[in-house]
Amino acid sequence: MSSRGSNQDPERLLHGKYGALIRQANREWESGLDQPAAFRRVAERLAASRSERAAARSWWIGAPLALSALAVVFALSREQSLEVAPELVAESFPPAAVPSAPPSVGTAVVPPPTETTPPRTKDKKEPIVSKRVAAPTTVPAAGSPGEAVSTVEAPPPAAVTAPVTPEPAPAPDCLSFARHGQTRAAEECFSERANGAGLAAEMALYELARLRRDVLADANGALRALADYRTRFPGGSLRREVEMSQLELLLQLGRSDDALKQSAELLSSSTSGERASELRLLRGHILRKQSRFAEAVREYELAEVAGARGSVAIYFRALCLESAGRPSEAAAAFAKYLEQPQRPHAEDAKRRLEKLKP
Repeated sequence: MSSRGSNQDPERLLHGKYGALIRQANREWESGLDQPAAFRRVAERLAASRSERAAARSWWIGAPLALSALAVVFALSREQSLEVAPELVAESFPPAAVPSAPPSVGTAVVPPPTETTPPRTKDKKEPIVSKRVAAPTTVPAAGSPGEAVSTVEAPPPAAVTAPVTPEPAPAPDCLSFARHGQTRAAEECFSERANGAGLAAEMALYELARLRRDVLADANGALRALADYRTRFPGGSLRREVEMSQLELLLQLGRSDDALKQSAELLSSSTSGERASELRLLRGHILRKQSRFAEAVREYELAEVAGARGSVAIYFRALCLESAGRPSEAAAAFAKYLEQPQRPHAEDAKRRLEKLKP
């Protein structure tokens, strides 16, 4: 477009793609059209032409030509100031999409960070602040060098509650029953515990025999418990106490011959050991009560040799010698007894010794 009497328009613009628009604008201007309105029409036609061609190719191809046309219009309108239409303001080009590399095997695909841009306003320009969402970092997977795996936080493991095993009820205290006078409850308790095995069963059988003998006055029941012990536990830790208790119960029941027989079996066994003195002393008492003084004297002598406790074997040997009509030997035995540090029967021994003196 040119003013009246101005230079002619450049041929390359008049015969180009936008030449028809420029020539039409010149004709309208020469016919007295308002110049600002003419430029607005040019801008509107350019915008319409641009939208029609956008479907076939990108609009940025015609952007240089449109800018050139605007430069020509600006050159032709040197004499008048023009108002640039807001539609001609070039919009910023959107960033071209850069194809991303294909994800490697074993790598979790992480979406790109998003940008949040507030809407533009014509009245006030506000700074655009991009809000980026940080992508999760990746760490190399164990056992796969060079590969990356996404650090997906696993949910916390559920609390595992161990099955609650009920604690076994404490075993009843059998001795406590006996102390509180509940003798039948104590007997049942010991009997039930004796059905088990091990040292607990051994102790239960022995205590059952003692309870029956000393509290319940059941000597036969006590003997049955002791016999059961010897059968079930021939090498038990309480075997010595059990056997000696059996001999005492046999004597208590008047079964002297059974006591002598059982004591002889024990003395002939290889396990008699330190019990020999006790067994000999016990046999001497049995024989003395049976008035078998000569045999009793022999048992007391063997008990003294075996190391019978204290001076008891000497005293009872002297009694048997006196009863057997051997006064000189009896007096010598009583004198020996009075020389011992422990002599609970000292008064009786002195009295008997005075009688035996010539």
